[in-house]
Amino acid sequence: MLDTSVSLAGLHFRNPLLPGSGPPGDSLEKLQKLDKAGIGGLVTKTISLAPPHVPRPCMAFNGDLFFNVEKWSTKSPEEWTTTILPALKSRSVPLVVSVGYTPADLERLIPQMDAWADAFEISTHYLSSSASQWLEMVKLAKELTVRPVFMKLSVHAGDVVANAVLCEKGGADGVTAINSIGPVMSIDIEKRASRLGDESPYMWLSGHAIKPVALRAVYDIARAVSIPVIGCGGVATGTDVIEFMLAGASAVQCCTALARKGPDIIAPVLDDVAAWCRRHNVSALREIIGTVTPHYITPESRA
Repeated sequence: MLDTSVSLAGLHFRNPLLPGSGPPGDSLEKLQKLDKAGIGGLVTKTISLAPPHVPRPCMAFNGDLFFNVEKWSTKSPEEWTTTILPALKSRSVPLVVSVGYTPADLERLIPQMDAWADAFEISTHYLSSSASQWLEMVKLAKELTVRPVFMKLSVHAGDVVANAVLCEKGGADGVTAINSIGPVMSIDIEKRASRLGDESPYMWLSGHAIKPVALRAVYDIARAVSIPVIGCGGVATGTDVIEFMLAGASAVQCCTALARKGPDIIAPVLDDVAAWCRRHNVSALREIIGTVTPHYITPESRA
């Protein structure tokens, strides 16, 4: 029988598939549906103290390209702590609470949500590339909770490998790579306007288009640190899950595909993973983590 479970920082997940910290986890109903559909763990949308201004519309497709001007959760910290998180007490999988983006956010939010969280993911989407700032955020989060802390990395905030090393140095229990890429632009030539945005024409690129960048980041990070890596960026199929795990991810987040198609994709994704494992005589999924080899090394020579 195939064992799809994975462990990260002392947490046990029934399978490696998690939602990304975005629209799939922005309400109690959505999180409960993900749990019921068989996802490996839950991740909330990022929670911050300040209410976000979210331009409408906030998402757009141009062929296979997916753009967004999404922000953090529109729900207040009070709604999360008094309604949503307590209602998730009966969940069947670990809950990772995503918080950001400043020291003040962490100081207020982590203590408020610590009783409900199994781990915290700290979004670094708006951090600069300052090493001292990165270390401050990691160390502060670790001072505020005994629960595992995962730092979510963005490629626009400097060298993701160097930042992952800093996170490990600061005491992080793991890293998530990567966030949406950008800022970028996309223009509707019929309207002579940016597809999204209001104050500026800038937006963020996510979904399948960023998968090669995310895979490269996971591969490089996993070889530079000893803490686990959670892969994120363009995951929509079982093949994507396998690729990220081969590159070095201990778990994999899916955001755009879940936001677009909902939790019905979870079972097919996990079925595809199981089918691949059967074809390759894999009995425990965690055994494939970080086992990718260059194309010129034959399978027979890997033993």
